[in-house]
Amino acid sequence: MLYGVLYCKVNGDLLSQAQSVETDVVSDASIIKTLVRGFAGISTDSAIRRVKCMNVVPITGFEFDAESALANHEEIEIMLQYDSGQSTISKGYLIEGVNTVAGLGKPTEQNWTFVGTYAPFV
Repeated sequence: MLYGVLYCKVNGDLLSQAQSVETDVVSDASIIKTLVRGFAGISTDSAIRRVKCMNVVPITGFEFDAESALANHEEIEIMLQYDSGQSTISKGYLIEGVNTVAGLGKPTEQNWTFVGTYAPFV
């Protein structure tokens, strides 16, 4: 049996050095409670898409300058695409941080987390 692969593009550029991509959809709805009813329901706010990406860093430098995008509050576009062709596009910001890790005998890694608009895979 063959299994699918999920690719990540940032502003149209494929992250060929990505080692893992994780995405989740989170409801931004608020829980509504009242004194009489207790749990009364939820607000109808929209969902958001969160993308976590872990990349190894080539000696020539980063494929995507995540630290600069975060520091400058740049709006970026993330496209996630399965090799089957299904894809989704989200616009948003790197608001949850950039983490760079280096160690003896292993490649430098840069991890970042993006939060943006929700759209389903189609």
